Amino acid sequence: MSDALSYSLLLVAAITVMILMATSRYFLPVFVSPIFHELLSFGTPAARRKSLWRARRELYKLGRYRFTMAVTALVWSLIVLPVFAFAPTPSFMVVGVSVALVLCPIASTWTNILLFRDELRTSLRKQLREAGVPICIACGYDLTGSVSEVCSECGTRIR
Repeated sequence: MSDALSYSLLLVAAITVMILMATSRYFLPVFVSPIFHELLSFGTPAARRKSLWRARRELYKLGRYRFTMAVTALVWSLIVLPVFAFAPTPSFMVVGVSVALVLCPIASTWTNILLFRDELRTSLRKQLREAGVPICIACGYDLTGSVSEVCSECGTRIR
C-alpha cells in the first residue's frame, strides 16, 4: 500500500469522525432505544432525541460525565493505538491510526452510556413524569390506573 493511499485513509477516517460527531444527535437515540426502553414512550423520534440530549445535558452539569468521557477516550486510545504502534510497515500504522480515530470516540460514547445508564434512565423517567406519563422513577413501572401511593413493583413512594 502506498503512503499516499495510507494518508488518504487517515483523512477519510478523520472526516468520518467529524461526520459521526456532527450527526450523533440523530442516530444515537436509535441505537440506545433497546437499552433505555423509556425512550419508546416519548413517541416521535424528535421527542426521543430531545429527551436523550436533555438527559445528557443534566449529566454534563454534574461534571462527572465530561470527565469520564475524556478518560474513557484516553483509555480506549491507549488500548487501540499500541496495537498499531509496532506495525511492520508505516502504511499499516497509518491505517491503524485511522481505525483508532473512528473507533475510540464510538467506544468512549458507548462506555459512558453504559457507565451512566442509571442516571440517564432516572432523568428520562423524570421527563416522562413531567410530560404526564404515570411511571415509577425508581423502577420504570407503568403506574397507569394505580390508586396507591406506593409502586406495586418496587415499593417506592410515588411523589
